[in-house]
Amino acid sequence: MKFGLLIQGPLLSSGRTGANGHKPLSDASVVHFDCRETILRNISNYGDSFNQIVVCTWDDGVFPEFSIAKGDLVRIPDNTKKISDKRVRRYWVNNDLSNNMLRQYYGIYQGLLKFNDIDYVIKIRTDQVLDLNQLIKSLDDTNRIYIAYFIRGSSDLPDFYFAARLSVLLDMFSILAQPDLISESPHQDIVLRYARARYMQEIGVDSAWYNQYPTSQRSKIFAYMLNNVFAALPRSIYESVIWRGEPFCEEYRQTFDEHCFDYPALHPQECLHAGIENALFRSRENMIARLTQKTLLFAFRLTAYVYNRTFK
Repeated sequence: MKFGLLIQGPLLSSGRTGANGHKPLSDASVVHFDCRETILRNISNYGDSFNQIVVCTWDDGVFPEFSIAKGDLVRIPDNTKKISDKRVRRYWVNNDLSNNMLRQYYGIYQGLLKFNDIDYVIKIRTDQVLDLNQLIKSLDDTNRIYIAYFIRGSSDLPDFYFAARLSVLLDMFSILAQPDLISESPHQDIVLRYARARYMQEIGVDSAWYNQYPTSQRSKIFAYMLNNVFAALPRSIYESVIWRGEPFCEEYRQTFDEHCFDYPALHPQECLHAGIENALFRSRENMIARLTQKTLLFAFRLTAYVYNRTFK
């Protein structure tokens, strides 16, 4: 098989590091990390393991002299916009929405388009180093999308790095690059939008349940996707990560046994009780079902609006 490496993200990355990434976000925890050395280190250490390397970053004037000795450096314009469509905005109380999640999807998709005659692509961030040789050895010849790990007791999907067939990643990120977010969480939006576009018939859950409200119907969506579409890579790869210049601290490592797993947290049998909700809301032709659903959604949004006006 022929392997490609996509290193995607900004050349100047702002955020927490491996040393404090598990702690609440604050001004004191944020660093502004120069990613150039990290990118060059990944290429130097693992470049010979890949048939094609693409570094996809923004054409934003940051470090314009930067170049790489092996691979293609692609600077793309940031064509993403603030999310203002009512179909998206109505799901959030806070209207000051960031487009950073959409920028990530768009940047990944544009980078994937640069690959030619490649079977598998591994996508990592510009601000991280990890054991890519072990990652390559861990891949099976399947159509699964590999992620860092599954989270115990949660349907959230870590988006730290991905690996899959080029055709599969192109398909998923062509969908995600469109400005029609379902959830404000990148760890859930990836699953919900890909499931709605490609697996809704197999899952058997009505499109109305593809939203960010926790229900057993939505759990059924995540259970299918995490058990049939995604797969976890060995935890030792995640443990090798150096993020914005810092390895994971010992305090965070001690939590790995509690929340990093190689199997999904949700199983189909846990969602059998979704039948009651399905009976109430599945049929779009049923006037009572539509009225009940709209009433519940209106009540939720009204409560959120009152809370926002009163306490914020």
